[in-house]
Amino acid sequence: MASLAEMRARLQQLNQRTGKKQNDIFKAKDEHDVRLLPDPRGPEYDPFVVLTFHYELGGASVLCPLKNFGKPCKVCDFCERLRSWKDPATGEDKAEADRKADFEIFKKIQPTEKAFVRLIERMKDGTLSPEGPKWWAPGFTNNNKLLDLMSNTERMEMLDLDPTDDASGFKVLFDLNKAFDIHIRFSDAAGKPLAKGNKKNRPVTEITEASMKGKPVTKDKKELEKLLMSIKPISEVYPEQSSEEVSTILDKFIGGASEEAKPSGGTEKYESNSGEDTSAKMGGKSIDDAFGDTVEEQA
Repeated sequence: MASLAEMRARLQQLNQRTGKKQNDIFKAKDEHDVRLLPDPRGPEYDPFVVLTFHYELGGASVLCPLKNFGKPCKVCDFCERLRSWKDPATGEDKAEADRKADFEIFKKIQPTEKAFVRLIERMKDGTLSPEGPKWWAPGFTNNNKLLDLMSNTERMEMLDLDPTDDASGFKVLFDLNKAFDIHIRFSDAAGKPLAKGNKKNRPVTEITEASMKGKPVTKDKKELEKLLMSIKPISEVYPEQSSEEVSTILDKFIGGASEEAKPSGGTEKYESNSGEDTSAKMGGKSIDDAFGDTVEEQA
């Protein structure tokens, strides 16, 4: 078991990493004009980068070691147990109530893919944001809007692109010299209903339109070169988490005492096997709780 000093050092590293991550992720606040950017390594690389996460592990979210890196993932193993109709202790079919409760947990923590793209915000005067390029996860609806724009033959023709060329679609939005900017709007009042019959709304970020004309990211070649060099690899924004780290987070979730973590008996029936002493305190919280705070944001 790690010493308290080692855990403090680890916590400090995670806090620093999380703080930096906030600066590298784009989150719409109101109205934004942005320009999507290609992979700086070249047009042969897909501008979309897909990562797989496990969310809602007692307030934590983690990169899936199996889906992202081909390494063992205890959360994936646990998901299979939750999906199974068999009780892991008895080998018998689960009671219907337990089966439904387990599936509700599975839906929250199952592997979830997110596609990320690079972008730079364009200010009202047409200049590029001094904050530099960031990563954005558009989400399912906006990803479809991007695909619609990239498959729009009229926009391809406006840029003198060949609609029969497979690469033309990407150039509609990702070409550095001639492509369309897109407008993004965030709404926290007129979003989509949370659920049928629920009058409350959830915040929504949506692509509302694309610019009327294609244009270069910038006409300044030095600025463009500097911009491309400053794009941070996604692996630095979301560093790999080891199978052991993910296992520890899952063990904490399974052994958690919150009602959310154990509907109808829930996860405590699977028991935690971490064997770690989580009674030590840091800043009024258990060290496990403090670690959880550093990874609780969803991508």
